[in-house]
Amino acid sequence: MIDAGSNAPSDRAFELPNPQLSPAQAQAIVAAHWSLGGQIDEVGSTQDQNFRVSCRDGRRFAFKVASPLWSRAELELQNAAMDHLAAGGLDVAVPVPVRADDGSLIVTAGDYLVRVLTWVDGVPLWQAGRLGPESWRALGGLAARSAHGLRDFEHPALERVSQWDTRRAVEVVDALCTGEPTATRDRLATAMARFGLVTGPDRDLPLQPIHCDVTDLNTVTAGGRPALPSGLLDLGDVVRTWRVCDPVHTAVAAMAHGLDDPLAVALEVLAGYQDETALNADELDAFWPLVLA
Repeated sequence: MIDAGSNAPSDRAFELPNPQLSPAQAQAIVAAHWSLGGQIDEVGSTQDQNFRVSCRDGRRFAFKVASPLWSRAELELQNAAMDHLAAGGLDVAVPVPVRADDGSLIVTAGDYLVRVLTWVDGVPLWQAGRLGPESWRALGGLAARSAHGLRDFEHPALERVSQWDTRRAVEVVDALCTGEPTATRDRLATAMARFGLVTGPDRDLPLQPIHCDVTDLNTVTAGGRPALPSGLLDLGDVVRTWRVCDPVHTAVAAMAHGLDDPLAVALEVLAGYQDETALNADELDAFWPLVLA
């Protein structure tokens, strides 16, 4: 989230309020601005409110109601990044924005900014049953290919301040630690201890636009075993940051499925990334401290 005039993530950015439109309200907006009709069903989101629109002619779309914390510039960034990845020939499906009847890609509906995107078919990867090394390696590879696809992407909002940008981990951890017991703060301080050592100005950590959230929550699979990603969703965290943050975010999500041996899971993700794009020595040195951060 952008916090205008500040160099740190806003305290409000941690609240992540979801919009609360009813399906009937969503259906009315979609019909009025996109002339789309049919069944509408709410699907999950951590910040926005998302609906699946199933038209009578078989077409399906995603209707997204943005959290009030998103600025129009950030939504324009997301739209542009989706179009850029789709046009660049990424080998998995990516949603793209659909113009409203008046040609707009973003519509103001009451208190909310809303959009319609193409629907990407598939089962969310996190719902595809037990995921093994092949799935995590493939997810790491997709993180690398999406970063390759965004390497030449430019947009003014890429320089936004976001709590999901791992470069800001110290600020975010400090903000979230307020009021925590001393023992918890001490454990977190230990986990953060190497952050400054591996990210200092003498370190070669290339910057570029990245998806920043290539996870099992933001990918779908077409089925089969092993479950492999066939679609990449949710460009809401796109930002210009250290390139290595992409496999870091993917590894953190994957580790939640392998808490008996989290390092092994993280290394599968890293190996998959390395299969596609070789990270340099400083990036490899920073990988695990950034995972902890």
